Amino acid sequence: MHLINPDPEQNEFLEVTAAVREGRLGEKSDAELLQMSRVLRFYQDRKGNPVLHVIEAVENERLRRRLDESITETRSLKSGIQRLEKPRQFDWWLLAVAIVTAIFAGIAALDVIFKWTGK
Repeated sequence: MHLINPDPEQNEFLEVTAAVREGRLGEKSDAELLQMSRVLRFYQDRKGNPVLHVIEAVENERLRRRLDESITETRSLKSGIQRLEKPRQFDWWLLAVAIVTAIFAGIAALDVIFKWTGK
């Protein structure tokens, strides 16, 4: 026999606490975790029941995900900076071509400079 609870907020609350108890928070999306947190805070405010350990579990999962994202982003930035520390052979050739081009541009501009200065 399956009993149906007439209170929908309590059904959501029971689903959330079951997910925390069974360790299924890692399977939830960020939006689901946010909704779970809202349900818990609403239930706590409405019923006055202390569910802080459940709220903390949900919040800790959200914070862990943000930390993992930050670590991944930091690693990618670090690897990009490390690639820039040691120039490749192509970079040296590109620099040499840029310097030679600047020298020839300066030589070509000498005629115009002399006309401006009247020498």
